[in-house]
Amino acid sequence: MNAYRFAWTCSGMGHVYFKVFDGQQQAEMEYASIHSLEPYYMQHLNEQGRQDAPHGVNLLRYHHSHKPVSQDLLDAFNAWRLAEHLKSWAHLEANPARYGVIAADDPLRQSPEVLRGGWYVVGRGWVETATPHHASNQDSAA
Repeated sequence: MNAYRFAWTCSGMGHVYFKVFDGQQQAEMEYASIHSLEPYYMQHLNEQGRQDAPHGVNLLRYHHSHKPVSQDLLDAFNAWRLAEHLKSWAHLEANPARYGVIAADDPLRQSPEVLRGGWYVVGRGWVETATPHHASNQDSAA
């Protein structure tokens, strides 16, 4: 497995963007969250885009590339996202005077969605190229 490094860059229009560095080169990646299917965002897509959009939700892909996402990259990314989520919660809970006491059942405590890997093929749509090995990560936080 490669020693990937990831960094969040921005979010907008229901998409989340990251940089990934594999030790040799840097690339930009993204995934569409469920929020990308909200009517405000969907109205900006053409008919084909509206048909394809639901299949691209929670699908990690290279930004502006037709390169498929490898299994080791997907596994590393999902592990990194979960670790970042747990680190953020540890910080919040360690500072109740600043952030307050957050209820045990607060929906924000849920682990991030475990993503699949894929790419877009013109004429075919979204194609899954890697599946999560550890779907149980979903319940391991909090």
